[in-house]
Amino acid sequence: MAKDIQLSLSYLPVINFAMQQNHVPVIREITLKNTGEETINDIDIIVRFEPEFALEYCTHIDSVAPATEEKISVVPISISTEFLSNLTERITGSINLTARTGEDVLAEKHSDISILTFNEWGGSNVMPEVLAAFSTPNHPEISLIKKRASEILARWTGNPSLNAYQDRDHNRVKFQMAAIYEAISEKAITYCVSPASFESQGQRIRTVDEIFALKMGNCLDMTMLYAGCLESIGLHPLVILTDDHAFAGCWLIPDSFADSYNDDSSLITKRMADGMNEVLVVECTAMNEGSAANFDSACAAAKQTLLTTEKFSFFIDVCRARVSQIRPLPLRTTDENGKYIVEDKEITRDNSAPTEMSATDLVIDSKAEVNKKTIWERKLLDLSLRNNLLNLRLTRGTIPFISSNINAFEDALANNEDFKICPRPTDWDCELLSDGIYKTINATDPIHDLIQQELPQNRIRTYLDEDHLRKSLTHLYRSAKTSMEENGANTLYLALGLLKWYETPTSQKPRFAPILLIPVEIVRKSAASGYVLRSRDEDTMLNITLLELLRQMFNITIGGLDPLPKDHSGIDTSLVFNTIRRKIMEQKNWDVIEQAVLGNFSFSKFIMWNDIHNNSDILCKNPIVSSLMNGVVDESVNAEISEDGDLDEKFKAGDIVLPISADSSQIEAITAALSGKSFILHGPPGTGKSQTITNIIANALYRGKKVLFVAEKMAALEVVQNRLNAIGLGPFCLELHSNKAKKATVLEQLKRTTEVTKTKSADEFRIEAEHINNVRDEMNACIKALHKTYPLGVSLYDCISRYASISEDCPIFDMTTAKAGTVTSDMVAKMEIALDDLRAALTIIGNPADNPLRGIGSIEYNAEIDETLASIPYILELIDSIEQMLMTLCKEVLASDDSHVSKADYDLFIELAYPLSDEYLYEGIISETLESLKDIKSATIRGRNRDEVRAKFISEYDESLLGIDTKAYEAEWREVLSKGFIGRYFGTKKYLRKLATYCSKPIGADNVLTLLKDIASYQQDNEAITRMEHESPFLQSVMNGYETDWKKVQVSCRLAEEVRSIINKHIADHSRMEAVLGRLSRVLAQRGRSFFDKIINNREMLREILAKALYKLGASMPEQPDPDDDIFGTTREMLTRWHSGRDKIRSWVMYNKHKESAVTLGFEEIIRQIEAGGYGPAILKDAFHKTLYKAYAEYILTQESDLQLFHGTMFEEKIRRFRGLCKDFETLTKEELYAKIASGLPALQKEASHSSEVGILQRNIRNGCRGISLRSFFASIPDLLHRMCPCMLMSPISVAQYIKADGMKFDLVIFDEASQMPTCEAVGTIARGKSIIVVGDPKQLPPTSFFSSNTYDEDNPHLEDLESILDDCLALTLPSKHLRWHYRSKHESLIAFSNSKYYENKLHTFPSPDDLQTKIGYQHVEGTYDRGGSRQNRAEAEAIITEIKNRLEDPARSSMSIGVVTFNSNQQSLLEDLLNDLFVTRPDLERIALECEEPIFIKNLENVQGDERDVILFSIGYGQDKQGKITLNFGPLNRDGGWRRLNVAVSRARYEMKIFSTLRSEQIDLRRTSAEGVVGLKEFLEYAEKGKNAGISSSASSSSYDGFVEAVAKTLKEKGYDVRTNIGSSGYKIDIGVVNPEDSSSYILGILCDGYNFASSRSARDREIVQVSVLRRLGWKIWRIWSMDWWTNRDAVIQELCSKIEDAIAGRYVEAEEEPIRLYGHSSGGYIPSNISLDSSDYNALQEAFENRGGTAVPEEPELLVDIVPYEFTELEQRSLPVERVINEEYDDLIMDYIEAVIEKEAPIREELLCKRVLRAVNIARMGVRVAEYMEYAIDCVSPRYTTDDHRTFWSEDQDPDEYRIIRQSNERDASHIPYEEAKNAAIHILDQQGSQPKDSLIREMAKLFGYSRVGDNVYYTMQKGIDLAIAKSLAEESDGRVMLKR
Repeated sequence: MAKDIQLSLSYLPVINFAMQQNHVPVIREITLKNTGEETINDIDIIVRFEPEFALEYCTHIDSVAPATEEKISVVPISISTEFLSNLTERITGSINLTARTGEDVLAEKHSDISILTFNEWGGSNVMPEVLAAFSTPNHPEISLIKKRASEILARWTGNPSLNAYQDRDHNRVKFQMAAIYEAISEKAITYCVSPASFESQGQRIRTVDEIFALKMGNCLDMTMLYAGCLESIGLHPLVILTDDHAFAGCWLIPDSFADSYNDDSSLITKRMADGMNEVLVVECTAMNEGSAANFDSACAAAKQTLLTTEKFSFFIDVCRARVSQIRPLPLRTTDENGKYIVEDKEITRDNSAPTEMSATDLVIDSKAEVNKKTIWERKLLDLSLRNNLLNLRLTRGTIPFISSNINAFEDALANNEDFKICPRPTDWDCELLSDGIYKTINATDPIHDLIQQELPQNRIRTYLDEDHLRKSLTHLYRSAKTSMEENGANTLYLALGLLKWYETPTSQKPRFAPILLIPVEIVRKSAASGYVLRSRDEDTMLNITLLELLRQMFNITIGGLDPLPKDHSGIDTSLVFNTIRRKIMEQKNWDVIEQAVLGNFSFSKFIMWNDIHNNSDILCKNPIVSSLMNGVVDESVNAEISEDGDLDEKFKAGDIVLPISADSSQIEAITAALSGKSFILHGPPGTGKSQTITNIIANALYRGKKVLFVAEKMAALEVVQNRLNAIGLGPFCLELHSNKAKKATVLEQLKRTTEVTKTKSADEFRIEAEHINNVRDEMNACIKALHKTYPLGVSLYDCISRYASISEDCPIFDMTTAKAGTVTSDMVAKMEIALDDLRAALTIIGNPADNPLRGIGSIEYNAEIDETLASIPYILELIDSIEQMLMTLCKEVLASDDSHVSKADYDLFIELAYPLSDEYLYEGIISETLESLKDIKSATIRGRNRDEVRAKFISEYDESLLGIDTKAYEAEWREVLSKGFIGRYFGTKKYLRKLATYCSKPIGADNVLTLLKDIASYQQDNEAITRMEHESPFLQSVMNGYETDWKKVQVSCRLAEEVRSIINKHIADHSRMEAVLGRLSRVLAQRGRSFFDKIINNREMLREILAKALYKLGASMPEQPDPDDDIFGTTREMLTRWHSGRDKIRSWVMYNKHKESAVTLGFEEIIRQIEAGGYGPAILKDAFHKTLYKAYAEYILTQESDLQLFHGTMFEEKIRRFRGLCKDFETLTKEELYAKIASGLPALQKEASHSSEVGILQRNIRNGCRGISLRSFFASIPDLLHRMCPCMLMSPISVAQYIKADGMKFDLVIFDEASQMPTCEAVGTIARGKSIIVVGDPKQLPPTSFFSSNTYDEDNPHLEDLESILDDCLALTLPSKHLRWHYRSKHESLIAFSNSKYYENKLHTFPSPDDLQTKIGYQHVEGTYDRGGSRQNRAEAEAIITEIKNRLEDPARSSMSIGVVTFNSNQQSLLEDLLNDLFVTRPDLERIALECEEPIFIKNLENVQGDERDVILFSIGYGQDKQGKITLNFGPLNRDGGWRRLNVAVSRARYEMKIFSTLRSEQIDLRRTSAEGVVGLKEFLEYAEKGKNAGISSSASSSSYDGFVEAVAKTLKEKGYDVRTNIGSSGYKIDIGVVNPEDSSSYILGILCDGYNFASSRSARDREIVQVSVLRRLGWKIWRIWSMDWWTNRDAVIQELCSKIEDAIAGRYVEAEEEPIRLYGHSSGGYIPSNISLDSSDYNALQEAFENRGGTAVPEEPELLVDIVPYEFTELEQRSLPVERVINEEYDDLIMDYIEAVIEKEAPIREELLCKRVLRAVNIARMGVRVAEYMEYAIDCVSPRYTTDDHRTFWSEDQDPDEYRIIRQSNERDASHIPYEEAKNAAIHILDQQGSQPKDSLIREMAKLFGYSRVGDNVYYTMQKGIDLAIAKSLAEESDGRVMLKR
């Protein structure tokens, strides 16, 4: 079996003590590959080490399937510290890897490993960073060096303090380094030569005590000693190695590199350049004895060595290595036995990763309390010198301008003038100052006049020459463009004025911070044209980061510059500069330098800092923010969201609106959003995040909710915005991604909303929804019935599938449907166990029909069985004996010559033996004839009678009496009796006396005749007997007178008859009867009865013994043979068999036992056929299952009415109907959505109060928002803004900029690309919502580090955020939802690597028709990587440009969009340059590449997330250098989370990906790195090189085996078609694919079944729309087969299927016409509706849809919160009644009738107005006191309903004051008569239609509504009361002097 197993081992080739101490894994991975065709189970992996430097390691693998491999990635090896510490010489050991199963060894592998000594370093080939362990700062000897260095330092500077970086003075650091240098030099250490190639092979490194004891050290020894000393005083040392040398370096600022190991020398050379002063290098051998070089000379020598880059190898950052947990070697001593002891084996320390401090980070307040808010503020406000807003340095990213008049330059830009950027004059040069800034020119400078002259000509000069200027401009142009594309924010500014400042009073190096920042842009019309500088339509900014630095660090507050002072054109720069100069007047050496510098700056995060800083109390009220701040999870945060099982059942069509088609995982996310709870939405690449977000927003807006959508990148926001536009929601959304948004753009968006026309919602929406539900329910009912699980634990489909999986030849046994219905899963389990046991037993015993013990039925084994079998020979002897005797009889009696005793003969002789052996049988009688026998029988009767008479006479009479003449005596007696009385009397007496002579007693007269009669009878019998005796020889032979045994003769006669009868019965030929009897008689005579008696005895003995034996064996007698067959043959054969197989009796008994169990469970018939030899044991379970599944399927059909009449054609008709309804419903949904949201808009087209929100909006749209900022504008229309644009699309910055923290909360906040959004940037946005949805992928890019600060708080690590808000929300255990379906990649090979490597194959992807091939190409490029130089790979870049050129020139391929991905920005720049060069020469290709929907892009790993293209070209870049050396530094891939960058990069392609690489996968040695990103790169390259299945594991489908699918596939194979099953590498599979006979790499037809893949879909939409449509768009021809059709008519299904295959092969296959389904992806390759463009701005499309459906769309009147009606007065009959009579109650009835009539008509009505109405009707003009009292009395008598405020208001019976929503207009009603409820309604109406406004304005508008042109006291009072009532009833609220609706 060993040949079927391959073992491979990834391990370190060397191991030493340092590696062991730093937990470097010796074994990285063990791979076990099964190359055989069978699964291998129960595998043990054993790892042993020789010598035993580590403990044996064992692990177990359950199984490895054929052609698969198992990897063990975590191999915890326990290495012996004692062994390594005592090793004095390098030895070679081995790692022995064994795979075994049980005692069988499957495979073995032996690998050599070098074991190094305690102080031996392994070199650069294996974990070179471990070299840092040999820097030992805590060694006791170093303390002496430090002490001496302190003394030297005091002598030099007067200050002995070794205070590292505390002074923030690089010169102080240099002096400390020099002091250490001198202290070591004084030790007089002799130099010794290093071995060759030590830098790669490694060498022993002398420890500190060895160096000082031996006074000897080489370059590496001295370097590690010096590094340890530097580290001991708190400095950050570097260890630098070249090909044959080592020396040290040190940071002059408290910084470190991102990686501990680096092979790029430029990282050091740039930092040690003149003026930079960040790193200093030292030649350490200059400290050896004999060298006179001072410290400066040593530094110069090291610098010169480093500049020789071709010899440079790598360097180690010791400080960074410590962060990576590489600890110093412990101190080693010896015990009393001379054995080494490691003293400080364990060092207790804080092992949390510290921050990578920037050069001179400024500590804001080390004593202040640090909390989460503080951490966030630090991250947002970068006050470190890394921020170029505080520490501007002239690099490639900055362009300094030569300017003598900054004010004039700013004025020109403010007037929108463009400037051409020019290089410095070739004949002029200006040197840098030592502090890194160019000198400012003055009037005496020769170039001054030239600059002055060129400024009016719109030319501006720079300090750079032409070549450097071109490169810098290109870099700035690209980086600014990238920033705008990625983040939607401009970062390109012109800095005017620089503040020169110092960190501390003792600091020597000045810093420069920009003061004014003018937003500008660099414009280039084409690749061939130059660059132009122009200002953007944005405000000039003051450097607020600088202001905050001055406030916090130096307590300098600069006021008066907000807003910035203006002059006649733009900003008054002189006033700004002078204001700052006055504030810094007391600061020594500080000044304002009037220079202009162009560069990329980012200070926008200050806005978010300010938001957190000033609003923390508001923010922390949000439960999620509170949880993040306090570290304690609020219960409401992680409340579980119920899982949606059956989506169709839970959500009906219309319950959620889906303007864009969605799959089930997306719908689940949409429904979760409706719950109002916060959750995380995981969205792996290409899973439709933007579509899902769009649907979530649409549903929220549909329900009247306010949504805030937030994305860091503009690209992500634009995708969602375009989708919202496409579904008609654009007018209700406001995009404000940039915090510097243009007013005109924003106002244009708002104006578009004001033009929305309201329309009525269509009834069709609800009708169509019901139709969809009905059809969907019908379809789902069939599917559910098909897959419904019954008590047996199976569904109908399970039954069909399992039935189909069993061979057609397998028998089926009888099982009724009723019986099948009673079977339970428990019963089946027992049956299967019984069958398994029986099959196992059959395997042991073989075929029962051939087993010698067949027939033995015992189920219990005991000793008696063995004894019985042992006794068989005796039984056989009996049989032989009986047989021998019977054979004799056959021969002698029957004259037979047969060789056996037949059953007939046996029966004959056994039957004869009984009579013949009878003792009463006379031997001769059997030969008597039948007549003779009759005579003998007669004689016997007479003889017995005679003898009885005689015996009787003898007892009473004399025997002579018997001889008398009875006739004479009788005649005499009769004569006596005839006489008379006397004669008779005497005659009698005489006669009696005569007789008395014969008698012993008297005889009575009455007995005479009887006596005579008896004597006569005797005489007759005697005579007859005598005669017979004479006639019969037999009688003669047996008679003995009166002694004859007549009984015996009688029995013998009967026996003779019996013999005759037996013979007569058995011998058909009666003619032989007599002959046989004769021979039998002779045999009997010869052999006697004993012969037959022996036969009987033997036979009985045999029967008894055999019966007992059979009983004990549980057997029965064999069946009786045929009459002519051998009677003993069967029995003898059976017994002989049993005896021969007696050693197998245990197995046979076991079989019997399992058989009985099986029989008990109903398997009697199956077993009977097996034992009859009809079938082998293998069919046991199959036969059972086939029988069971068939019967159970029929049983289920009796229960499922939905399936009884199922027909596939009818079902497909339902599917077509469902798809059509869904297509129409999608359009209806958009219409309904549009109508519903539009109905909530106020009256935007009507004129409104100038101070109302609508009025403010209208005014600002007209005047372009002059004189007011957008923030102020938004603050003036807070309620209206949310009503007009309930969805806002923003960035975190713009949220902080425009949305007040204490303003109206959004119902839902959605974060997109949350993995790239730092928590500190998100908290402000979170607090502005009630719930959040965090959308992102934790396996994609973390936040980028562009412009970010390095502010890790080492003292408070528990307060630090995780990488992103996504990670922090995951840590809060926020509920999660996952998008599962991947749509981007049109070929599975494009996503298979990511799916397998990073998503555990949980993404559902769609196979394509060409699934048998791969779409990832690999092109090996011959070239080199310029390591240490440009860090570019020109060969790869040129190959990619050639590929691009070829594609653009090819009309067939030019339409496919292209993206290029690189590993670093250097390679990106090279490609951009080369592409630019191509476009200069080929502008036609430039137009094709750029003037299209998706222009070509070139991006690196850091900024490619969110992008996708049809074709992705991938430049690896890294590879071997010119010396053929390959390092494992792959930039960002080496860092933590590098694998996430790789995941993003390799998942961008839709149709094709091509890798260009000078590096091959086998060249990446994983033993030299532990970075996950590098491991992933190696595997990805291998995947690209070897094909789609290399190293990629496929996901199992919903069910691992589908018998129905396999049965169909098998049938097709039998018919000659090449088919594959379960096509696809993810959880979604195409059941069957028919391979194209003309192209074996593609499928001609895809076959879908209704099996497990089908049923696993969570909704009908998934099954019938999404999946099938995607497949068809991918090019599949799809045919469906239904299991119920196959069940009822298999042949018809197969026949139709074959016909379709033939049609497909012949090109005749035509699928049913399907409407395009609106799905996902980009229009160039995706599934966007053909009638909608993503960038469509035609928002009248939905209006047109209304017109198309029902004629002209009728605008709908606004849906008002109140009804406005005219006031209706009551018409009362006019009467003239005397007042006194009225008061005296004479007209009470009339008055009360009038009161009731007025209230009924005019309610609600104030009491005063009611009285006036009634009194006027009866002609009473004045209401005095008495009249008033009467009216009060009359009203009380009527008892109407009323409410009371300061007056009574009366209501009719059908009115509810709380629900009253009517305004009645009339200018005849006094304001005081208006009920406050009505005034309240007026306030609500105005606020609803015009938005919030000041109270006075609202009162005026309310008065207008009631018809009052002026606002008098009464009007004002009543309106004021209405407003107060609205507020009291929580219908409105007042804030900041404005009244607004409370929503």
